[in-house]
Amino acid sequence: MASPSRILSAACGCFALLLAIGPLARAAEPAARPLPSNDIGEQALEQNYLVFPVTTDLQRAIAGFVPRNGENLKAFVALNGALLLDEAGQFVPNALNADAIRRALEPLKDAEHGVVQLTPYFHALTKSNKAFDDQAVKYLQDVGKAAGFHRACVISSWGWSTGLEGDAWRNMITAVADADGRTPDAEEPAVGNDAVKVYRVWTFMSRLLSGNSDCVVDVPAPFTDEGAEALTAKIWETVKTEVENINLDSRERIQFRIMAPNVGAVAIPDAHKARDDFRRKESHRLARAVGFKNWTTSLSSY
Repeated sequence: MASPSRILSAACGCFALLLAIGPLARAAEPAARPLPSNDIGEQALEQNYLVFPVTTDLQRAIAGFVPRNGENLKAFVALNGALLLDEAGQFVPNALNADAIRRALEPLKDAEHGVVQLTPYFHALTKSNKAFDDQAVKYLQDVGKAAGFHRACVISSWGWSTGLEGDAWRNMITAVADADGRTPDAEEPAVGNDAVKVYRVWTFMSRLLSGNSDCVVDVPAPFTDEGAEALTAKIWETVKTEVENINLDSRERIQFRIMAPNVGAVAIPDAHKARDDFRRKESHRLARAVGFKNWTTSLSSY
């Protein structure tokens, strides 16, 4: 079983936790091969960041677990977080080309309502501290706002490369670049219902956000103690039906994204227990039932 991973949000008034359950990654580091000319992966390795317009239903659904972004999320920036942190755990200013990032973002700007999400990716074993987190968040927020967005949301990601050694950014980019079925202009629509939505993953951005999954199951209906049994049954019914309808080329990995409500900033214990019970007891069984080798479960509160 792979080690847990985590996603922490320091700048959006929300908290999200990604737990990686099941064998998530290859046992050995991928070969440091050159990527095809003009490939997005080659660009990522050269400049240590990628800027994406947010265009699909799936991208809007899974970017950072920030439901209130909704239609206002206009751009997503993936960053090599290792460059922002030195060996002493101190923030490294100007480690990334902020001017180039701003220029890439400007065509997507929306000063009235637009949101940009910036996500630095770190190795699972990276240790940060509050001083670093605060400095990095402010720095990246300033980059996003300077590009002309109404709001810049910073959500750091640890552990995407769990199980891999070496350069976490290269490992991640290479794994996604190797994935079958990437189509840059795909629409990534949802199938299912209001409570459970199933997506085939087509785009590079969505693969980054979903841990290189082939399929994402997003459960916008929150788990509550009273409704957990009915919602669990609905998830099983919907996933078993809709996974067969989206014509997957690969069933290597599926991601479940599930939520539980808070009251203000305080968790509702019974609701969180119901959500966590699905992660522990149901997600791996359901993944295997629909033919996937690996699975991840992202837990969110709002």
